[in-house]
Amino acid sequence: MSRNAFVIVLALVSGFVDALSYVSLGEIFTANMTGNVVLLGVAVAQRNGLRIGLAATALTGFIAGVFTGTRMAGVPPDDDVPFSPPVSRVLVVEFCVLLVFLAGWDATRTHPAGAVLALLVLCSGLAMGLQTAAARKINLANIATTYVTGTLAGVVADVAMRTHTAIGARIAAIAALFAGAAIAVLLLPHARSLVPACPLVVIGALLVTAGRVRRAWRRSAAG
Repeated sequence: MSRNAFVIVLALVSGFVDALSYVSLGEIFTANMTGNVVLLGVAVAQRNGLRIGLAATALTGFIAGVFTGTRMAGVPPDDDVPFSPPVSRVLVVEFCVLLVFLAGWDATRTHPAGAVLALLVLCSGLAMGLQTAAARKINLANIATTYVTGTLAGVVADVAMRTHTAIGARIAAIAALFAGAAIAVLLLPHARSLVPACPLVVIGALLVTAGRVRRAWRRSAAG
């Protein structure tokens, strides 16, 4: 799996988690912080205390996730090993945070409220922040995994300038965000209790794949 493909799959997870958050956690975003900041501004103007609290909690979790993930991932190694162990460790932490999310979701019978709702929003924002930090460390084409605006602007600019820098990967990332959101919403009426487990499956598969790619790269480099 190439680095760009790895990041595109992470975009799928982001779309899935963001849609789940918007539909089931008080209509806020936990991956797309541009949208979340707008929602926070709307909530402040409307004096909606609950929405203000949830949006601020998502923003806090995301910032904490990016900060923590960036510190964990550190500087890329000199040998530029694909999917370095520090990046994998960031994804392991994300996996654990999503497990906590799933436990809280199940404990409230898929309808969180009150303090548990705030905790799940925090966990979701934290997980997306960690994932964003990991993607930034392995992303050669500078593909955004948690928002479309920058990626879409890059595609249009590349077409306008006829540079076509990773245009296919960028379009695929946008499509993955869309697909992840659509899948989450389609699954909610039919398998609501299992929906938060889907990102766990994807992240787990990525971790296994990253380990195999890393080992194969090292064998190739040694030979």
